[in-house]
Amino acid sequence: MKSIFALILSAVYLLLPACESDEHAHGERGEPISSEHEHEHEHEHEHEHEHGREGGSEVAVGFADFRLTVLGNSVAVGFLSDTQMGQELSADNEFFNAMLSGKPQHPSTFDDYYKHHFKNVFSSGQHCVSLACRIEHNNFHVHNLAVSGARASGTRPVDIAAQLERADLRTTHYVLEAGTNDFCDLDFDQDTLIASLRQVSEKILARNAQAQLLIVPVLPVVSVFRDVTSPEDTAFTRDGKTYTCAQIRDGGLAPPEYRQLASFCPRISGADTAQLDVMQAELDAVNAALGALTSTTTHVDASLAPEDGSLAANAHRVTLAASLAKQVFEPQHLAADCFHPSRAGIEVISAQIFAHVPDWKPHRVVVTDSRPQSRLTH
Repeated sequence: MKSIFALILSAVYLLLPACESDEHAHGERGEPISSEHEHEHEHEHEHEHEHGREGGSEVAVGFADFRLTVLGNSVAVGFLSDTQMGQELSADNEFFNAMLSGKPQHPSTFDDYYKHHFKNVFSSGQHCVSLACRIEHNNFHVHNLAVSGARASGTRPVDIAAQLERADLRTTHYVLEAGTNDFCDLDFDQDTLIASLRQVSEKILARNAQAQLLIVPVLPVVSVFRDVTSPEDTAFTRDGKTYTCAQIRDGGLAPPEYRQLASFCPRISGADTAQLDVMQAELDAVNAALGALTSTTTHVDASLAPEDGSLAANAHRVTLAASLAKQVFEPQHLAADCFHPSRAGIEVISAQIFAHVPDWKPHRVVVTDSRPQSRLTH
């Protein structure tokens, strides 16, 4: 009888909607939930309930949480995902308002706004576009720590290593989306980038012996410059005026002495076809090295292991979303800066990523009974 009661509880739990809409996850007006509300929700799911004590035995229903942490850059933020290349730009876009006024601000200034109000690849539940929604998980235990401009090899508070320090130690699933800003730097060095990604990966695996890690390859930015867009293409129109990719993406609106600073990818901007071909070969080499990384991260520095020695850094814990390295993008997949993903681009990236981790699961109901061998998992 107690087992039947536990199964009924499990069935009721499984019928609850797992994928929250943006309105529920962020409030009716799109605002983020308060930390107090989030803690109440976590307490509700972490609490173990006991049911039916009879003859010295008891049935307990607990919840094994799925906690997702995203480490990344502007792609993970969803920066400019409310725009599309070649279209009319909304008059209330604050980023472009600042840029066109001659008083540009760093993209990270707008990160919270984009995370909370628009689609992004990993943590926005709207219309089941994000990874969190595709795996039927709600947003209560999703922590998107991505910062626009973050580098894998950097040591600033915005960079990947610092993001990991801020991550919840209870995280069960990590996404590492980094490397594009490193690749776009004028001082790009492949060995430094790969070593940095390896170090972060090893630290992630050492934090939690059961943690799963998904690594996103460096997206095909060279192809975007060489095959998808040209400097003369229309980035967007506004009030009857046309702005080109060279003006927006390549820093053309900035004075010549500041052009490289204003460019989204200074290493690639202005490169000719031959130079772009060389860079494509370099990008292919980076992603090939990442492929090797997913099978060699098992050799974790012993100093990073938990004191009890329980670290189980097996190759199957690390997945590379390899297909994204060769993803073919089209103009409609790009935002109004001719560089970042648009809404359509986010949907393409999210679908490809989910295809690599279809077995990632949300909360599980765990039913236990005091009698031997009576533990059931649903």
